[in-house]
Amino acid sequence: MKMVFPYLVAACSLIPIATNDVAPSKIVCETSAAIPPPEPVNPGELVIMIDKHVATLALVYENTGDTLKCYYGLRTGLNPGPKERAGDRKTPEGEYEVAADWKHSSYYRWLAINYPNEADRAAGRTGGLIGIHWLDPDVHRAANPTGSLGCITLPDKALIDEIAEHVRVGTRVVIR
Repeated sequence: MKMVFPYLVAACSLIPIATNDVAPSKIVCETSAAIPPPEPVNPGELVIMIDKHVATLALVYENTGDTLKCYYGLRTGLNPGPKERAGDRKTPEGEYEVAADWKHSSYYRWLAINYPNEADRAAGRTGGLIGIHWLDPDVHRAANPTGSLGCITLPDKALIDEIAEHVRVGTRVVIR
């Protein structure tokens, strides 16, 4: 399935679509002109694009801006704004990379990101152990019903596996 996606996901909605060259889909990714595109680093490579404000994650090709997959319903930090320090319950904002892909007993699978990166450390930001992972609703949602402690969490184990199939250590992660 090919969907044009020149910048960053602004919304995913459950409406059927069909065009001459695209099979019908339940997921439509729209763009936000307010968010500038990242500078291409490796044309042809996938980038994980996360929009905290509309709770979406998209896998986007850098060279064309085409969206491979769009996921909705993710949760981010309980507190708004970019992460500043350990324990502030905020999700970082900026450009990162997938640092590791771990199997994890509490979170099923964990795609760690390299927060804090060099720019964060230079700005005095602290913390760590930020990743993209599944959040077990029976265990964690009772303690954090509206968000995470700073990670990007997905509502279904199958989604994290699907994302992990398409990315590798070193894949860029852009969080806005």
